[in-house]
Formats: sequence, structure tokens, C-alpha cells
Amino acid sequence: MPQQRHTKVEAEAVLRELPSVLGAFVREDVYGHPREVHLLVKAGTSARDLARDVRDMLEERLGVPVDQRVISIAQVSSNGDTTLEDALGPAQPRGATPAPPSPKRVSLVRIEASRSMGWVETRAHVKRGDTDFEGSAREVESAGGAARAGARAVAAALSSACAGSLRLDVAGVSLISAFDQEQTLVTLSAASPMFGRAVRTLVGAHPVEADAAEAAALAVLKATNRVVELALTSNG
Repeated sequence: MPQQRHTKVEAEAVLRELPSVLGAFVREDVYGHPREVHLLVKAGTSARDLARDVRDMLEERLGVPVDQRVISIAQVSSNGDTTLEDALGPAQPRGATPAPPSPKRVSLVRIEASRSMGWVETRAHVKRGDTDFEGSAREVESAGGAARAGARAVAAALSSACAGSLRLDVAGVSLISAFDQEQTLVTLSAASPMFGRAVRTLVGAHPVEADAAEAAALAVLKATNRVVELALTSNG
């Protein structure tokens, strides 16, 4: 069995040395090696190039192998908002013509959270046209748990709104510090007939202003905006 060595603190310190990185969060596997690497980066950064640099830098400095597929990147645009980036390429299917904005795009109506017996349960309500859709999730009560519940609830509601043309699953939710403020960074997996057998990696971020669940929900909406519109358009 490989010897356990905790690398989280060291890895995050290494990543923050990169000039384009605004915030970093690393989650370890059972051996203490990076199994998830989440980054918030400056505008104009190439996600593909940065992912390779991050992998090479971590392997050199930590002496452990890092799979580039575990690296997720959210980029801050020139207006200060966060936009989708991932290390594996754009969310749109290869060769597809960009779809026009859908007149029935999904919008967030509200997030409801209740806490009881150490658990937080979140319900997300979204609207597509005149139809409301709901998703729910339950997590252990904590700042991270509330954020995960918010993200999972919205992902479920969006999947329902897309009526089988898109399935969204939350892969990871991280709370990181950037711009002197806590940010919620969300990574999702998107499966759809549009992508064939491929599963897309989507990333979004949003600052935590009042509530971690709401911030995570908005991060999910940012991450999924393009693929949801594609799914709604292809589904008629």
C-alpha cells in the first residue's frame, strides 16, 4: 500500500504561486494525494495550458502523479463575473453551430433551506417559460454542506427542466478565498445526447454574499448556462 502523505496545504500554496491563480482548493484522496483541484483564475487565461502547467508543477514539487482530468478551472471575465472554463475543452459539441439564445431559458426563482437534527435540506425552484421546476438535496449541516445542497438542488431542477435532454450531476463544491471574499466554486458533470458518450466537465463560481447555498446555486447556473440553452434548443 502506498505510504500516506498529506499534500493539500503544500499543493494549495504551490498553486497560489502562479500569477494567474486567484484562489485554489485541493481535496485529497485516501493516500493524501490531490484528487480534486479547483482553481479560480484571472481573465484571459488559457484553461488547457494552465491545466498542463498545474499538473506538471504539482508533480514536480510534490513528487506525486496528478491526473489532468481532476483539475477544474473557473475564469473571471473582464467585467469581474465568472465564466465557464474547463481543462478538457468547450461545453458545446464538436462541430456544432452556436445556438441562438432560447426564448425559454431557465431562471432561478428562489432557494429554500431548512435545518434540523444536524442536516440541511435545500429546495431550488426554477422557471422555464410559464412552468416551474423543483429540485431538492440533503447534506450534513455545515458551510460546505449548505453549499453542496444548494448546488445539487439546482442541478436537479435544471435536469428536470431539460426534460431528459441533459443530466447534471454535482462533482464537487469548494469554498475558496479570492478578491478578499469567499467564493463558491462548483464542478459538474453534464451528460446529453448532444455529446454522444462523452461527459462534459462544467465549472462555475459565485461570491458568497449572504448564504452559501444561494451562492452555490448561482455558481451552478453560471456553469450550465450554455449547455442548458443548447439542450432546450435541441429539445424544441
